[in-house]
Amino acid sequence: MSNFIVIENYLTESQCEDLIKEAGELDKEKFVIIQKKRLFLSNSSFFFFELIKQSKSWQKLNNLLNSDDFLNFCCKKLGLNTELFSRKVFFSKKVEKKYYKEFKLLGSKQLQSIKISSLTKYVALKFLRTLYRKFIYSNFFFWKKIPVELLYDYSKASNGYSNIIHRDTDNRIIVFLIYLNTTDGLGGELGIYRKINNTKIDLVDKIKPTPGKLVLFLNNEETLHGALELKNSSKERCFIYGSFTSLSKNNFIKFSDKQTTELQLYD
Repeated sequence: MSNFIVIENYLTESQCEDLIKEAGELDKEKFVIIQKKRLFLSNSSFFFFELIKQSKSWQKLNNLLNSDDFLNFCCKKLGLNTELFSRKVFFSKKVEKKYYKEFKLLGSKQLQSIKISSLTKYVALKFLRTLYRKFIYSNFFFWKKIPVELLYDYSKASNGYSNIIHRDTDNRIIVFLIYLNTTDGLGGELGIYRKINNTKIDLVDKIKPTPGKLVLFLNNEETLHGALELKNSSKERCFIYGSFTSLSKNNFIKFSDKQTTELQLYD
């Protein structure tokens, strides 16, 4: 449990209520469905940009999380030197140009609704953006610091949601969760695990979601965690998941196996 830092009331209960209420006006179709029972809205999506335009609560939170103060706070809690990182914006850059707005909107649509011509342009642009990102954030330009971007999402999980025991993917460095509510059913806790040997992993602790609770950890092979299955709850489990994510292959944390970060969810 020492690898996981828990801070109660990082947000107030009223702040959490406002965030849930103001995001509640979004149609379900504006979320992406991942892990079967989880509705996912990334901070780089077109609909999230629209949300922060309309919601003072989300605008305030977005400004807080994207501040140097938040990175410094996380580094201090985890005993890291902030000089390791150079904070950048790539995926969550504001939608201003027409072509970029169209690109973001196209990425949010169901595949079967997209014309072949539009899909071809989209795939080509995505490929070029990936090459561009890998070039501008390569070790050639960033040989002293790691270029990181804060990528996060607002998620709503319903009954049946769970997440397998895992460590987070390779590009993620500093990881956090902010819970916005408490569910009234069974499960839904964040399970903390310890690897005993190659075949045995033990559950060592459970963190119950409560409004405003911040959970913070450094992603490595010791920070194994998962979500216990949510059952019989009359409310969705609402939370924010995010990380300071390397925009290149540069990472001071070394892993024994490769787990690719799904950066396409943010493009």
